[in-house]
Amino acid sequence: MVNTAEIQRLARYIREYQDRFDPLFGRAGTRRWAREYMGGLLMDMERKNCWQIAEARKIPAQNLKSLQHFLYGSPWDWKPVLAEMGRMVDEHLGSDDGIVVVDESGVRRWGEKSVGIARQYIGRLGKVDNGQVGVYLAYACEQGQAFLDARLFVPEAWFEDPRRCREAGIPDDAIFRTKPELAAAMVESARARGVRARWVTADEVYGDAPEFLDVVDAVGWWYVAEVQTTVEVWPVRPKTLPPSPRGAIGRPRKKPRLARDSDRSAPVAVLGGRLAEKDWRRIAVAQGPEGRRVYDFAFLRVVEKRGGLPGRDAWLMVRRSLDQTPEIKHYLSNAPRNVDLERMAAVGSERWRVDGAIKEAKGQTGLAESEGRNWKHWHHHTTLSMLAHAFLTCARVSWAQTYSPPLGAPDPETRRLGKKGAAA
Repeated sequence: MVNTAEIQRLARYIREYQDRFDPLFGRAGTRRWAREYMGGLLMDMERKNCWQIAEARKIPAQNLKSLQHFLYGSPWDWKPVLAEMGRMVDEHLGSDDGIVVVDESGVRRWGEKSVGIARQYIGRLGKVDNGQVGVYLAYACEQGQAFLDARLFVPEAWFEDPRRCREAGIPDDAIFRTKPELAAAMVESARARGVRARWVTADEVYGDAPEFLDVVDAVGWWYVAEVQTTVEVWPVRPKTLPPSPRGAIGRPRKKPRLARDSDRSAPVAVLGGRLAEKDWRRIAVAQGPEGRRVYDFAFLRVVEKRGGLPGRDAWLMVRRSLDQTPEIKHYLSNAPRNVDLERMAAVGSERWRVDGAIKEAKGQTGLAESEGRNWKHWHHHTTLSMLAHAFLTCARVSWAQTYSPPLGAPDPETRRLGKKGAAA
């Protein structure tokens, strides 16, 4: 949970950020409710829904409906807010070697009417249950992690019931998109906004989706994506035959094909299983939530498979834990041949950072507290929760960069004697 003393210490920066975002909410009344709601999300209290926020912010009972309407029905567009949030995160955390992380998070919900609700896998619960799932894009660096974007995953069955979609406020032009397709759209959007980064990392839901990897490659970023053990690659690029030229004698080939049937691809687990002990190297991949993380890694150059034919040259990275019964993970990366392999290993092990951002936002800024059933409410609440989290992250970075009292000097902001000021 957010510490009230910390919020007070960071208040100056947060006010500046609020001033920056005010114009994006339109009318003065809407701007007021945006400030009130985010102010409540940043307060130190257990629950953060409309009722609790109104009580904590001392909003008169007769104005509660106005606050609720701000989430359910207000016409303010969350997309420009997300775009500006991405620019703010880039200004405070961005670097040319930065990491963009993709992951999903679900919240258990009851009933059948909340937008996107279905029986689906909820990662936090580790099982299939009734709930809503969002796909999130986050930015990670040494100073912390913050969100760049989010999309609600709406299962395909919803689009088979137009009436249900209308009642939940889903736009008429919305179509079913898989989680990798939603993630690919967010990657393209972040790149178009000018977010500085080099890497994208994701789990096997996205690593097993060639269309997602191809989008990351097309925008010029390098992916390090976990894949299932059954994903097939070639250890050496096989020869292919082009389509038959027009007028060729015999049965024409309309598509390229492998020159030899014997040039078969192999599952990544098979290639990993052929590694000798000398092929492994031990790498410390920086600090994690549970302390220093060290794994054994092996790296192979391979050729990815696309539609049964050879695709781009890539790295197969195999990670082995140091447990008595080792856990083995496989990753594909489009990074160039001369890449710093230790850096690639570190990037592939940074996926926990988006999980960290989600946990922070659920605990600090009410990410899981959305109670609305419609499309607008989910996007309005999620956007404001991520924005409040970004305010905290960026304010901590700004405070650490600008406030460094001499050793032993009184610290007027934390009201204690102590060491040089450090990031909260």
